[in-house]
Amino acid sequence: MDSSATTSDHDLLIRIRQILDSFIREVENRFARVSEEQASTCESLKGLERELRSVVQRESELCTRLAVLESMNQHLEQNLAEMKKTLNDRSDEKESIGLWIALASTIATVIGLIIGFFIPR
Repeated sequence: MDSSATTSDHDLLIRIRQILDSFIREVENRFARVSEEQASTCESLKGLERELRSVVQRESELCTRLAVLESMNQHLEQNLAEMKKTLNDRSDEKESIGLWIALASTIATVIGLIIGFFIPR
């Protein structure tokens, strides 16, 4: 009985060893797959980081350009307001000049009528 029990124990130990070896190989394979997936994910993340940096840089450039355009727009609006004021002032001057010309013409006409009326022919 001892020899059959020893053989049986030996076979059992061999079988346990095989199961453990199989388990270790499976764990190693899973670890290798997870490591590969992690490396792939890491590369993807690095690519995303580069793209994000590019987007942030582009956003910064666009914000700068927008600020410049807003400043230029404000300057142009101020120039436009000044031009409108100048045109209105000139328009007022033209109206004033027209008024003086009309007044002078009226005075000249009245003087002409007075002279014509009082000076006999």
